[in-house]
Amino acid sequence: MKDTQGREWLFRFTARTVRELAAETHLDTKALEGENSLLQQVAKDESTLYTVMWITIRPQAQAIGVTEDAWFDALDNDALQAAAKEWVAAYINFSHPARQKVLSKTMDSALRRMDGATQAIETMIASGEIDRVIEMAIDQATNQVQSQPSPDCTTTAAS
Repeated sequence: MKDTQGREWLFRFTARTVRELAAETHLDTKALEGENSLLQQVAKDESTLYTVMWITIRPQAQAIGVTEDAWFDALDNDALQAAAKEWVAAYINFSHPARQKVLSKTMDSALRRMDGATQAIETMIASGEIDRVIEMAIDQATNQVQSQPSPDCTTTAAS
């Protein structure tokens, strides 16, 4: 993956990388499911994803004097998207062959669902349906605000 500064980065897993991921995130690097699963947390939380990407790339960055802040500053949305895909692919490739198959199928399924969701949104945009949905949401929010009783601003003076 290439950052906005033109530097090439390679996500490479070793036993040390996995040990550091587990130690620094306090997540289970082998679990496929559950609250403590590294993969589940990466899928649910961008912050965890960014942390694990940095931990994985850190030895390369340190070798050339790039700090964590400098690395993240050099990642725009396109670079982040590429990095996330490459990180997952490297993670899968580091796994045991049987686990690779399960992870690959899971990833393929997730990508198909994401592509389907993107296609559905593009269809809604092209048809104008998204505009109707947005207008209905705005109308509903406006009606809720207008139907709320206004607070009583009168005060009673003590005699």
